[in-house]
Amino acid sequence: MKHNYVSSIKKWTVALATGLLLTSGAAMAKKGVTTPDGFESVLVLMGTGTIDKHNPEPHPGVINCDGLICDGEFFQKEIMGRTDAEIAEVAQLAKTFYLERFGLVADDLVANNRATFNSFTLNPDFEYRLQIATGMKAKGEGWIIRDGGFNLTITDPQGVPMAGEMTGRLAKPGDQFLFGSYNILVTNKKGKPKKELVIDYRSRVPAVSDEDGFRLQSFLSSEEFGEGLVLGTILTRDGADETIKVNGRTVISFPAETQLDSFPAFPAFDDKPKSK
Repeated sequence: MKHNYVSSIKKWTVALATGLLLTSGAAMAKKGVTTPDGFESVLVLMGTGTIDKHNPEPHPGVINCDGLICDGEFFQKEIMGRTDAEIAEVAQLAKTFYLERFGLVADDLVANNRATFNSFTLNPDFEYRLQIATGMKAKGEGWIIRDGGFNLTITDPQGVPMAGEMTGRLAKPGDQFLFGSYNILVTNKKGKPKKELVIDYRSRVPAVSDEDGFRLQSFLSSEEFGEGLVLGTILTRDGADETIKVNGRTVISFPAETQLDSFPAFPAFDDKPKSK
């Protein structure tokens, strides 16, 4: 029987290429993602789930869901492990922050039907996950993020003038002021829970919600990472069978700004690869 050398060479080539790719991928996973110069940590969060419009309880105990937003009691008590007294304390911290940062007196606004103040958690079916983290090795499925806190939402059709650090600006109807936490469930190589990574956030500017989705900028603080900044966008569209398709991207950095005084001068902005 005549040996087909061409076929064998093709098979060896494919096997070699596959081996190199797998080795390269494993090496990259082992090393983790390189931290950008000027920063200590960078994280990328993604949410790409499908939400059933008519399912108010997508996870046992997570209730009163209306699209992306659910009641926050489960998050506060079961995820963060807080007592009623501790929850009330965090709520007061949120109100104090709104006053100092934005000059907004939450209780007065609510009493005069100019705003609502609620606890919330994001719908688990959002499938919010940490996908990339410099210095850490999240697997392809990512680490689950439990996101919840308190939310002051402007309902006055005329808007509300801000003061504090935002004097001269107007909070528009639908603007939201967030005070909450990312509780990230870190797993080991076998996918078993290893620890909870908590990153607290508070609105830098009002978060904006419209028919296309949601945009936010928030200050961050974390025992593990220090002070940072988050920028995020969540896009939504109607899916099949009364569902909502969600597409979220969130970038986190510690610290909030680069610590570099200057960037490398080479290569130059107008450089091109040399021809072979």
